[in-house]
Amino acid sequence: MVSSRRFAFRWLRREDNEPGDGTSTIVEFLLVPEGAGTRLRVVESGFQRLAWSDEDKVRYAGENADGWVHELNQLRDYAAGLGSHRDGS
Repeated sequence: MVSSRRFAFRWLRREDNEPGDGTSTIVEFLLVPEGAGTRLRVVESGFQRLAWSDEDKVRYAGENADGWVHELNQLRDYAAGLGSHRDGS
């Protein structure tokens, strides 16, 4: 964690391995001030270094991309709800 603006972890898809280079991806959450708010940037990297077949890497990256869209949409909706409570509505 860097100045409460960055959080990262290794995502291990196959539990029979230890997390590390070649067995897991790295997920980073970055908080960046933007105007009166904050932008959240999510980056998942390391797919190319996984010791898997190219087909598995492509499928895994696609599944995770779809999953992040879903999860971040939920987070957006949750955050929007918090903002509406602050202004008394």
